[in-house]
Amino acid sequence: MCKRRGQVFSGDAVLSVVVFLLAVSLVSVAWNESNAKIGAFKQRSALVVDATSAADSLIRTQGVPIDWSKNDVSGIGLSDGKSINPAKFLELTLLDYDSSRELLGLGNYDYQLVFSNESTPIRSGVLFEKIAYFAGTDSSLLTDLSDSGLDWDFYDAAGEGSSHGEGQYFSGDESTVLSNLFSNINSYSTIVFEDLNASINSSLLNVFLDNGGVIVFEGGGSENAASAFFALEKINSFNAEISQKSFLVFNASVGDEVSFSGEEWAVNSTQPGFVSVISSENHSLAGFSRVRNGFVFFLSDYSMTSQGKTSKEFFNLIGKEMSFGEDVVSEKDVFLVKRPVLIGVGKNRLAVMQLLVAVR
Repeated sequence: MCKRRGQVFSGDAVLSVVVFLLAVSLVSVAWNESNAKIGAFKQRSALVVDATSAADSLIRTQGVPIDWSKNDVSGIGLSDGKSINPAKFLELTLLDYDSSRELLGLGNYDYQLVFSNESTPIRSGVLFEKIAYFAGTDSSLLTDLSDSGLDWDFYDAAGEGSSHGEGQYFSGDESTVLSNLFSNINSYSTIVFEDLNASINSSLLNVFLDNGGVIVFEGGGSENAASAFFALEKINSFNAEISQKSFLVFNASVGDEVSFSGEEWAVNSTQPGFVSVISSENHSLAGFSRVRNGFVFFLSDYSMTSQGKTSKEFFNLIGKEMSFGEDVVSEKDVFLVKRPVLIGVGKNRLAVMQLLVAVR
C-alpha cells in the first residue's frame, strides 16, 4: 500500500513539474515577446525623434558656421534665414556621406534627402521650367541643358541642326527664331539668351518680368539685348574673383580666382540694385538684379573656370537634382518626414522636402 502511494506521489510530482515548466516557458516567451515589443517601440520612437530633429535642423537653421562649406562645417543647416539656400544643399552633396550622417545626428541610420515638385526632384539652378533657350552665334549651354532633364524648347540661330531634347525645336536666322520665341513667350517661365546680337523688344520682356519671369543673358554677344537692363562695359584684361557668397556659387570660396577666355562684356557693378557675384574691381562678370516682379541674370561667359573647375562644377545656373543620400525605401524600419519649403534662387520656388531615415 505504501508502495502504491509512492507511485501515485511520483506521478503527481512529474505532472506538477511538467505543468510548472510549461508555465515558466510560456511566461518566458511572453516576457521575451514583451521585451522585443518594448525594444522595437523604443527604437521606433528614437527613429521618429532623430529623423524629425534632423529635418527641423535642415530647414530651420543656417548651419555652423552660418556661411559653412564642405571644408569647415560643424553643423548642417540649409536655411538662409528665409528659404532653403540651394548652394548649401550643393555643399552638402560634396560631403562624405558618413560624415553627413554624423553631422545631422543620424549616425545610427541611413537617410535620403529629396527636394521635389510633386514626384520629381527639382534642380538647384535658377532656370524655372518651362524654359526657352535661344542660341545666337554660340551654344555653350547646349550640352549641359540637354543633360539636365529640364523641360525646355530650343530656338536655334546658331545652326546646331537638331533639337537636342524632347521639347520643340525652332531654327533659322536670328530674326526669324527670335520672332518665334516672342510668339510663344507666354508658354515660358525662363528665357535664356546666349550670344544674341540683335536688339530686342524690351516692352515684351517687361511684361514677361511683370508676370514673374526669369531672364538670363549669357555670352559676350548678348550685350545689345542685355543693355536694356544693365550698364555694360567691355574690359580687356582683368583678374576676376568670386566676390560674395550667393546661391549662384557652390564648391568655391570668396576670393577664388575665375578665368575667362578673353575680353568680355561686364556690368558696372555700382549699378543700383545689381548683385555682383563674380567681379573685377567695379566690373561684374556674373550677377543679377530684381526687375519688376522677376529676375534678370547676367553671365559674361559660361566657359569660365575657377581653381580647375568648370562652370558646371561651381556655378549654379542649371544646377543639380536636389537629391542626396542612400536609397532606403526598401528598408523595413523607415520613417518619412515631409515639409513644405521655399527654395531661394532669386525667385523663390515652392517644393516639398522629404527626408527618409532608416535604421542601419
